[in-house]
Amino acid sequence: NAIDHGIEPPSVRIEAGKPEQGRVRLSAQQEGDHVAIEVRDDGAGIDPDNIRDSALRKGLIDAEAAARLSTEECLQLIFLPGFSTRAEVSDLSGRGVGMDVVQSKIRELSGEVQIQSEPGRGTRFLIRVPLTLAILPTLLVE
Repeated sequence: NAIDHGIEPPSVRIEAGKPEQGRVRLSAQQEGDHVAIEVRDDGAGIDPDNIRDSALRKGLIDAEAAARLSTEECLQLIFLPGFSTRAEVSDLSGRGVGMDVVQSKIRELSGEVQIQSEPGRGTRFLIRVPLTLAILPTLLVE
């Protein structure tokens, strides 16, 4: 998602004063009895108004609820089942399946996911899950 949705085409990045190649960083560290997994990109960021409008157009929320949403609440709309901002399907996205599944799997592990985004500067997803024997196979990365 960071690559398909977040990282702009090289020409757009150059025009915005960014390096031609985008950057996605994945890191994980232990924080007490939890593991914190961070995915950060230097892409376009998430426009909360675009997210709100897309959810409204798709009938996932009503106009009254949409008007009351804070920036953070707008970002959380990406976890609604069937949500997508893509107008057309690509090899990676646009089918409306994805982030809701990610969130449900994280919750199954008694974890949480937070989103921080700044339009034009990038997005940071922080996933925190308890450090238990049940999740150790998931954390093995080569």
